[in-house]
Amino acid sequence: MKIMRNISVVMLTAALVVLTAACTKESNTSSASAQPSVEQSVSADEMTTTTLTGVAVGGAHASIELEDEKGEVHPFEYPDLDRDSFDTWQEGDTMVVTYVHNPNPAIGDSVISLHQKNAANRD
Repeated sequence: MKIMRNISVVMLTAALVVLTAACTKESNTSSASAQPSVEQSVSADEMTTTTLTGVAVGGAHASIELEDEKGEVHPFEYPDLDRDSFDTWQEGDTMVVTYVHNPNPAIGDSVISLHQKNAANRD
């Protein structure tokens, strides 16, 4: 019974992500061109990924806050991300995060990768 409940939760979550991706694809078409630091692409499985480039302004173990060109701060958490899918960073580094947006704040966005674009000047 517990296995069936877990399977149901996974299937509902997957359906929500696919539906959200489909809706986000249509609604973000015009906003993507207004924000040059954000890029969107659609993979073969129709999941919409977003890429944000920004300066690291905070964060801790398995989390980061990036400030974009407009001065908006975007928080990301990546506790389950494979170590090969992200670079280490320090505040001031320019970072690129690729993620799948999830509108449910309890779940949050799913970070796919986090890479350093360029390091801040180090003393």
